[in-house]
Amino acid sequence: MKVALVASSFLPQPGRLERRVDQVARGLARRGVEVEILTQGCGRAGFQQRQGVIVRRFPTAVGPLRFAVAPKLRERLRLTSETFDVVDVHTRHVPLAVAVARTRARRIVFTPGAPLDVFLGWPYTRATRAVMSSTAQIVCRSEIERDLLCETVPEAASRSRIVPDAVDVAAMDAATPFVTAGTVVLAVDRLDRLTGVRRAIASMLSLDPEFRLVVVGDGPARDRLEAYAADLRIASRVQFVGAVSDAVLYRWLRTARVVVTLAAERGSGSQVTEARAVGASVVASDLPIHREAAERPGGGHVIFVPAKGSPLDVADAIDEAARVSVLPSTRGLSLAVPSWEPVIDATWRLYTELTGVGLLPAPDPVVSDVAGFAAHRVNGWRT
Repeated sequence: MKVALVASSFLPQPGRLERRVDQVARGLARRGVEVEILTQGCGRAGFQQRQGVIVRRFPTAVGPLRFAVAPKLRERLRLTSETFDVVDVHTRHVPLAVAVARTRARRIVFTPGAPLDVFLGWPYTRATRAVMSSTAQIVCRSEIERDLLCETVPEAASRSRIVPDAVDVAAMDAATPFVTAGTVVLAVDRLDRLTGVRRAIASMLSLDPEFRLVVVGDGPARDRLEAYAADLRIASRVQFVGAVSDAVLYRWLRTARVVVTLAAERGSGSQVTEARAVGASVVASDLPIHREAAERPGGGHVIFVPAKGSPLDVADAIDEAARVSVLPSTRGLSLAVPSWEPVIDATWRLYTELTGVGLLPAPDPVVSDVAGFAAHRVNGWRT
Protein backbone atom coordinates (compact mmCIF):
# COMPACT_ATOMS: atom_id res chain seq x y z
CA MET A 1 0.00 0.00 0.00
CA LYS A 2 1.24 3.50 -0.84
CA VAL A 3 -0.09 6.42 1.21
CA ALA A 4 0.42 10.19 1.05
CA LEU A 5 -0.12 12.22 4.20
CA VAL A 6 -0.61 15.83 3.07
CA ALA A 7 -0.01 18.14 6.05
CA SER A 8 -0.46 21.90 6.34
CA SER A 9 2.68 21.89 8.52
CA PHE A 10 5.03 19.34 10.03
CA LEU A 11 7.82 18.88 12.55
CA PRO A 12 9.85 20.61 13.85
CA GLN A 13 6.87 22.98 13.96
CA PRO A 14 5.14 21.96 17.23
CA GLY A 15 1.45 21.11 17.47
CA ARG A 16 -1.09 18.31 17.71
CA LEU A 17 -1.51 18.04 13.94
CA GLU A 18 2.24 17.73 13.41
CA ARG A 19 2.55 15.19 16.22
CA ARG A 20 -0.29 13.09 14.82
CA VAL A 21 1.08 13.05 11.27
CA ASP A 22 4.53 12.02 12.54
CA GLN A 23 3.23 9.22 14.76
CA VAL A 24 0.81 7.86 12.15
CA ALA A 25 3.43 7.96 9.38
CA ARG A 26 6.04 6.08 11.40
CA GLY A 27 3.47 3.59 12.65
CA LEU A 28 2.22 2.85 9.14
CA ALA A 29 5.81 2.40 7.93
CA ARG A 30 6.34 -0.22 10.66
CA ARG A 31 3.32 -2.06 9.23
CA GLY A 32 4.89 -2.18 5.79
CA VAL A 33 3.08 0.79 4.23
CA GLU A 34 5.00 3.02 1.81
CA VAL A 35 4.44 6.51 3.27
CA GLU A 36 5.21 9.98 1.96
CA ILE A 37 4.56 13.17 3.91
CA LEU A 38 3.89 16.16 1.65
CA THR A 39 3.99 19.36 3.67
CA GLN A 40 4.52 23.09 3.31
CA GLY A 41 5.85 26.06 5.25
CA CYS A 42 7.87 29.26 5.18
CA GLY A 43 11.23 27.49 4.89
CA ARG A 44 13.06 26.08 1.89
CA ALA A 45 12.10 23.09 -0.22
CA GLY A 46 13.54 19.89 1.15
CA PHE A 47 13.62 16.12 0.97
CA GLN A 48 14.50 13.67 3.72
CA GLN A 49 13.89 10.08 4.73
CA ARG A 50 13.37 9.37 8.40
CA GLN A 51 12.47 6.02 9.96
CA GLY A 52 11.16 4.63 6.69
CA VAL A 53 9.10 7.72 5.79
CA ILE A 54 9.81 10.12 2.93
CA VAL A 55 9.22 13.78 3.82
CA ARG A 56 8.92 16.37 1.04
CA ARG A 57 8.70 20.05 2.01
CA PHE A 58 7.44 22.84 -0.25
CA PRO A 59 7.78 26.60 0.43
CA THR A 60 4.66 28.77 0.60
CA ALA A 61 6.75 31.87 -0.12
CA VAL A 62 8.03 32.61 -3.62
CA GLY A 63 9.95 35.88 -3.60
CA PRO A 64 7.66 38.55 -2.10
CA LEU A 65 4.55 36.41 -2.66
CA ARG A 66 2.86 34.25 -0.02
CA PHE A 67 0.50 31.42 -0.93
CA ALA A 68 -2.11 29.50 1.09
CA VAL A 69 -1.01 26.37 -0.78
CA ALA A 70 2.61 26.04 -1.87
CA PRO A 71 2.68 26.15 -5.71
CA LYS A 72 5.17 23.28 -5.94
CA LEU A 73 3.03 21.20 -3.57
CA ARG A 74 -0.01 21.83 -5.73
CA GLU A 75 2.01 20.75 -8.79
CA ARG A 76 3.33 17.65 -7.00
CA LEU A 77 -0.21 16.61 -6.11
CA ARG A 78 -1.36 17.13 -9.68
CA LEU A 79 1.40 14.93 -11.08
CA THR A 80 1.55 12.14 -8.47
CA SER A 81 -1.79 11.88 -6.65
CA GLU A 82 -2.93 8.95 -8.82
CA THR A 83 0.13 6.91 -7.79
CA PHE A 84 -1.08 6.69 -4.16
CA ASP A 85 -3.68 4.23 -2.91
CA VAL A 86 -4.81 6.78 -0.31
CA VAL A 87 -4.22 10.52 0.05
CA ASP A 88 -5.00 11.66 3.61
CA VAL A 89 -5.03 15.44 4.09
CA HIS A 90 -4.34 16.70 7.63
CA THR A 91 -4.92 20.43 7.66
CA ARG A 92 -6.04 23.44 9.66
CA HIS A 93 -6.74 25.34 6.45
CA VAL A 94 -9.51 24.84 3.91
CA PRO A 95 -7.47 25.83 0.80
CA LEU A 96 -5.13 22.85 1.19
CA ALA A 97 -8.08 20.46 1.50
CA VAL A 98 -9.60 22.01 -1.63
CA ALA A 99 -6.31 21.58 -3.52
CA VAL A 100 -6.25 17.87 -2.65
CA ALA A 101 -9.92 17.43 -3.55
CA ARG A 102 -9.23 18.82 -7.03
CA THR A 103 -6.62 16.16 -7.81
CA ARG A 104 -7.22 12.78 -9.41
CA ALA A 105 -6.40 10.88 -6.25
CA ARG A 106 -8.01 7.45 -6.09
CA ARG A 107 -9.19 7.76 -2.50
CA ILE A 108 -9.12 10.90 -0.36
CA VAL A 109 -9.39 10.93 3.43
CA PHE A 110 -10.03 14.27 5.15
CA THR A 111 -8.64 14.61 8.71
CA PRO A 112 -9.31 18.15 10.01
CA GLY A 113 -6.51 19.51 12.16
CA ALA A 114 -8.68 22.22 13.72
CA PRO A 115 -12.13 22.12 15.36
CA LEU A 116 -14.60 21.07 12.70
CA ASP A 117 -16.73 24.20 13.07
CA VAL A 118 -13.78 26.18 11.64
CA PHE A 119 -14.32 24.32 8.36
CA LEU A 120 -18.10 24.31 8.48
CA GLY A 121 -18.57 28.01 9.30
CA TRP A 122 -18.58 31.09 7.09
CA PRO A 123 -16.83 31.75 4.71
CA TYR A 124 -15.75 28.15 4.13
CA THR A 125 -19.09 26.33 4.11
CA ARG A 126 -19.37 25.80 0.34
CA ALA A 127 -15.70 24.87 -0.09
CA THR A 128 -15.86 22.40 2.80
CA ARG A 129 -18.98 20.76 1.39
CA ALA A 130 -17.21 20.36 -1.95
CA VAL A 131 -14.24 18.75 -0.20
CA MET A 132 -16.44 16.36 1.76
CA SER A 133 -18.36 15.33 -1.35
CA SER A 134 -15.11 14.09 -2.91
CA THR A 135 -13.69 12.26 0.11
CA ALA A 136 -13.95 8.56 0.83
CA GLN A 137 -13.79 9.12 4.61
CA ILE A 138 -13.85 12.03 7.07
CA VAL A 139 -11.97 11.43 10.32
CA CYS A 140 -13.35 13.23 13.39
CA ARG A 141 -11.46 13.51 16.66
CA SER A 142 -14.48 13.30 18.97
CA GLU A 143 -18.13 12.36 19.12
CA ILE A 144 -19.00 16.06 19.41
CA GLU A 145 -17.30 16.76 16.10
CA ARG A 146 -18.97 13.83 14.40
CA ASP A 147 -22.39 14.93 15.66
CA LEU A 148 -21.72 18.41 14.27
CA LEU A 149 -20.72 16.91 10.94
CA CYS A 150 -23.83 14.74 10.75
CA GLU A 151 -26.05 17.71 11.61
CA THR A 152 -24.42 20.09 9.13
CA VAL A 153 -23.62 17.71 6.27
CA PRO A 154 -26.00 14.73 6.68
CA GLU A 155 -24.82 13.09 3.46
CA ALA A 156 -21.31 12.75 4.94
CA ALA A 157 -22.47 10.84 8.03
CA SER A 158 -22.02 7.41 6.45
CA ARG A 159 -18.46 8.30 5.47
CA SER A 160 -17.28 9.49 8.88
CA ARG A 161 -15.66 7.85 11.86
CA ILE A 162 -13.93 8.79 15.10
CA VAL A 163 -10.21 8.35 15.61
CA PRO A 164 -9.36 10.59 18.58
CA ASP A 165 -6.03 12.22 19.34
CA ALA A 166 -3.71 10.21 21.55
CA VAL A 167 -2.12 11.16 24.84
CA ASP A 168 1.46 10.10 25.47
CA VAL A 169 1.07 9.42 29.19
CA ALA A 170 4.50 7.76 29.48
CA ALA A 171 6.28 10.82 28.04
CA MET A 172 4.31 13.12 30.33
CA ASP A 173 5.14 10.95 33.33
CA ALA A 174 8.84 11.07 32.47
CA ALA A 175 8.88 14.87 32.10
CA THR A 176 10.66 16.85 34.82
CA PRO A 177 8.77 19.86 36.22
CA PHE A 178 10.43 23.26 36.00
CA VAL A 179 11.69 24.79 39.24
CA THR A 180 9.56 27.90 39.67
CA ALA A 181 8.32 30.19 42.39
CA GLY A 182 4.64 30.63 43.15
CA THR A 183 1.62 28.82 41.74
CA VAL A 184 1.79 28.27 37.98
CA VAL A 185 -1.37 28.64 35.90
CA LEU A 186 -0.80 27.32 32.38
CA ALA A 187 -2.60 28.36 29.18
CA VAL A 188 -1.86 26.47 25.95
CA ASP A 189 -3.44 28.03 22.87
CA ARG A 190 -2.88 29.54 19.45
CA LEU A 191 -2.73 33.28 20.00
CA ASP A 192 -5.26 34.63 17.51
CA ARG A 193 -8.44 36.66 17.77
CA LEU A 194 -10.38 33.68 19.14
CA THR A 195 -7.97 32.85 21.95
CA GLY A 196 -9.19 32.73 25.54
CA VAL A 197 -5.81 33.84 26.89
CA ARG A 198 -6.96 37.46 27.23
CA ARG A 199 -9.45 36.43 29.95
CA ALA A 200 -6.74 34.41 31.69
CA ILE A 201 -4.47 37.46 31.75
CA ALA A 202 -7.22 39.70 33.15
CA SER A 203 -8.01 37.15 35.84
CA MET A 204 -4.51 37.58 37.33
CA LEU A 205 -5.61 41.00 38.67
CA SER A 206 -8.03 39.32 41.06
CA LEU A 207 -5.69 36.55 42.22
CA ASP A 208 -3.06 36.55 44.94
CA PRO A 209 0.38 37.71 43.67
CA GLU A 210 1.71 34.17 44.18
CA PHE A 211 -0.19 33.14 41.03
CA ARG A 212 1.65 33.54 37.74
CA LEU A 213 0.42 32.76 34.25
CA VAL A 214 2.56 30.87 31.73
CA VAL A 215 1.33 31.09 28.13
CA VAL A 216 2.47 28.38 25.69
CA GLY A 217 1.73 29.09 22.04
CA ASP A 218 2.24 31.73 19.40
CA GLY A 219 0.25 33.62 16.81
CA PRO A 220 -0.68 37.03 15.44
CA ALA A 221 -2.25 38.23 18.71
CA ARG A 222 0.85 37.70 20.84
CA ASP A 223 2.08 41.31 20.71
CA ARG A 224 -1.38 42.64 21.62
CA LEU A 225 -1.65 40.20 24.54
CA GLU A 226 1.78 41.15 25.85
CA ALA A 227 0.79 44.84 25.62
CA TYR A 228 -2.48 44.06 27.41
CA ALA A 229 -0.61 42.46 30.32
CA ALA A 230 1.66 45.51 30.46
CA ASP A 231 -1.34 47.87 30.46
CA LEU A 232 -2.78 45.98 33.43
CA ARG A 233 0.62 46.27 35.17
CA ILE A 234 0.92 42.52 35.63
CA ALA A 235 3.51 41.82 32.93
CA SER A 236 5.89 40.46 35.58
CA ARG A 237 3.32 37.77 36.42
CA VAL A 238 2.62 36.70 32.82
CA GLN A 239 5.27 34.74 30.93
CA PHE A 240 4.98 34.09 27.19
CA VAL A 241 7.18 31.14 26.20
CA GLY A 242 6.03 30.84 22.58
CA ALA A 243 5.55 27.63 20.62
CA VAL A 244 7.51 24.80 22.25
CA SER A 245 8.35 21.18 21.58
CA ASP A 246 6.27 18.38 23.08
CA ALA A 247 9.02 17.67 25.60
CA VAL A 248 8.94 21.26 26.91
CA LEU A 249 5.14 21.35 26.86
CA TYR A 250 5.02 18.21 29.02
CA ARG A 251 7.43 19.83 31.49
CA TRP A 252 5.12 22.84 31.81
CA LEU A 253 2.11 20.53 32.23
CA ARG A 254 3.94 18.78 35.08
CA THR A 255 4.81 22.18 36.60
CA ALA A 256 1.33 23.71 36.48
CA ARG A 257 -1.04 23.62 39.41
CA VAL A 258 -3.93 24.74 37.19
CA VAL A 259 -4.39 24.53 33.40
CA VAL A 260 -6.87 26.93 31.78
CA THR A 261 -8.57 26.48 28.42
CA LEU A 262 -10.96 29.37 27.90
CA ALA A 263 -11.98 29.43 24.24
CA ALA A 264 -15.40 31.06 23.87
CA GLU A 265 -16.35 29.09 20.76
CA ARG A 266 -13.81 26.54 19.52
CA GLY A 267 -12.17 24.52 22.23
CA SER A 268 -10.12 21.35 22.20
CA GLY A 269 -10.83 18.35 24.37
CA SER A 270 -7.16 17.37 24.04
CA GLN A 271 -6.09 20.23 26.30
CA VAL A 272 -8.42 19.04 29.06
CA THR A 273 -7.32 15.43 28.62
CA GLU A 274 -3.59 16.20 28.68
CA ALA A 275 -3.91 18.32 31.81
CA ARG A 276 -5.88 15.64 33.62
CA ALA A 277 -3.38 12.99 32.51
CA VAL A 278 -0.73 14.63 34.70
CA GLY A 279 -3.13 15.30 37.58
CA ALA A 280 -3.41 19.07 37.13
CA SER A 281 -6.69 20.80 37.91
CA VAL A 282 -8.44 22.37 34.92
CA VAL A 283 -10.51 25.53 34.46
CA ALA A 284 -12.38 25.21 31.16
CA SER A 285 -15.01 27.22 29.34
CA ASP A 286 -18.33 25.42 29.35
CA LEU A 287 -18.29 23.92 25.86
CA PRO A 288 -19.57 20.47 24.82
CA ILE A 289 -16.10 19.38 23.69
CA HIS A 290 -14.69 20.20 27.15
CA ARG A 291 -17.58 18.43 28.88
CA GLU A 292 -16.95 15.31 26.81
CA ALA A 293 -13.27 15.24 27.77
CA ALA A 294 -14.08 15.83 31.45
CA GLU A 295 -16.45 12.85 31.52
CA ARG A 296 -13.65 10.37 30.89
CA PRO A 297 -12.14 8.62 33.92
CA GLY A 298 -9.02 10.44 35.01
CA GLY A 299 -7.09 12.48 37.50
CA GLY A 300 -7.28 16.27 37.59
CA HIS A 301 -10.40 18.08 38.77
CA VAL A 302 -12.30 20.16 36.18
CA ILE A 303 -14.17 23.41 36.95
CA PHE A 304 -16.30 25.00 34.25
CA VAL A 305 -16.83 28.71 33.72
CA PRO A 306 -19.28 30.40 31.33
CA ALA A 307 -17.89 30.46 27.79
CA LYS A 308 -18.19 34.26 27.76
CA GLY A 309 -17.97 34.88 31.48
CA SER A 310 -15.99 37.63 33.16
CA PRO A 311 -12.34 37.47 34.30
CA LEU A 312 -13.70 37.46 37.87
CA ASP A 313 -15.44 34.15 37.13
CA VAL A 314 -12.17 32.79 35.83
CA ALA A 315 -10.20 34.06 38.84
CA ASP A 316 -12.63 32.45 41.29
CA ALA A 317 -12.43 29.15 39.41
CA ILE A 318 -8.60 29.23 39.32
CA ASP A 319 -8.45 29.93 43.04
CA GLU A 320 -10.82 27.03 43.73
CA ALA A 321 -8.96 24.70 41.36
CA ALA A 322 -5.63 25.48 43.01
CA ARG A 323 -7.04 24.47 46.38
CA VAL A 324 -8.17 21.03 45.18
CA SER A 325 -5.91 18.38 46.65
CA VAL A 326 -4.14 16.34 43.98
CA LEU A 327 -2.68 13.07 45.25
CA PRO A 328 0.82 12.30 43.95
CA SER A 329 -0.45 8.93 42.75
CA THR A 330 -2.80 10.64 40.29
CA ARG A 331 0.06 12.29 38.43
CA GLY A 332 0.71 10.07 35.47
CA LEU A 333 -2.56 8.21 35.99
CA SER A 334 -3.33 6.04 32.97
CA LEU A 335 -6.55 7.39 31.48
CA ALA A 336 -9.14 5.71 29.29
CA VAL A 337 -7.80 7.40 26.19
CA PRO A 338 -5.93 5.85 23.29
CA SER A 339 -2.18 5.75 23.11
CA TRP A 340 -0.62 6.15 19.69
CA GLU A 341 -0.57 2.46 18.79
CA PRO A 342 -4.36 2.01 18.70
CA VAL A 343 -4.71 5.31 16.82
CA ILE A 344 -2.20 4.07 14.24
CA ASP A 345 -3.94 0.71 14.09
CA ALA A 346 -7.35 2.34 13.56
CA THR A 347 -5.90 4.47 10.75
CA TRP A 348 -4.29 1.42 9.13
CA ARG A 349 -7.58 -0.47 9.28
CA LEU A 350 -9.37 2.47 7.66
CA TYR A 351 -6.92 2.43 4.76
CA THR A 352 -7.18 -1.34 4.32
CA GLU A 353 -10.96 -1.10 4.23
CA LEU A 354 -10.80 1.57 1.54
CA THR A 355 -8.21 -0.20 -0.61
CA GLY A 356 -8.75 -3.87 0.12
CA VAL A 357 -4.97 -4.17 0.53
CA GLY A 358 -3.84 -6.37 3.42
CA LEU A 359 -5.69 -8.42 5.98
CA LEU A 360 -7.23 -6.98 9.12
CA PRO A 361 -5.29 -7.97 12.25
CA ALA A 362 -6.93 -9.33 15.35
CA PRO A 363 -8.63 -6.65 17.48
CA ASP A 364 -6.16 -4.76 19.63
CA PRO A 365 -7.12 -5.11 23.31
CA VAL A 366 -6.16 -1.49 23.91
CA VAL A 367 -8.57 -0.38 21.19
CA SER A 368 -11.29 -2.39 22.90
CA ASP A 369 -10.56 -0.59 26.17
CA VAL A 370 -10.57 2.79 24.45
CA ALA A 371 -13.93 2.05 22.90
CA GLY A 372 -15.48 2.16 26.35
CA PHE A 373 -15.70 5.94 26.67
CA ALA A 374 -16.97 6.85 23.20
CA ALA A 375 -16.25 4.55 20.34
CA HIS A 376 -18.85 1.95 21.22
CA ARG A 377 -21.46 4.55 20.27
CA VAL A 378 -19.99 5.31 16.88
CA ASN A 379 -19.99 3.05 13.85
CA GLY A 380 -16.58 2.73 12.27
CA TRP A 381 -14.20 3.03 15.24
CA ARG A 382 -14.12 -0.69 15.85
CA THR A 383 -13.73 -2.56 12.57
